[in-house]
Amino acid sequence: MMRGKILGYALLAALLFLAFKDPTGAGGTVRDIADAVGEFLSALTR
Repeated sequence: MMRGKILGYALLAALLFLAFKDPTGAGGTVRDIADAVGEFLSALTR
C-alpha cells in the first residue's frame, strides 16, 4: 500500500517536472494524466 503511494508521488513529481519544463506543449496533457493518477491514488487509499 505504501509502495504504491510513494510510486504515485514519484510519478506525479516527474509529470510536474515535465509540465514545468515544457509548459506550452505538454501542459494540458500532463495535467490530465496527473488528475487521472490522483484519482487512481485516492481510489486506492479509500
